[in-house]
Amino acid sequence: MQELIKTKKTKIQIIEEALESYRFRERMRLFNASYVKLRSNRKAWNQELKERSELEGSLSDGFEND
Repeated sequence: MQELIKTKKTKIQIIEEALESYRFRERMRLFNASYVKLRSNRKAWNQELKERSELEGSLSDGFEND
């Protein structure tokens, strides 16, 4: 309760921040799990690397200075 007084935040604000933090951590957990799954599938991982190499030069469109 003293933390509420120190931060001058409402209970609603604290709950909203906690939910936002939880959602971020959960998205990162799911992202990391998907990445591990992709890396464990050799065929899919090789396809990913191939796509990355194809896209690597795609930003050389002459608009870098805009």
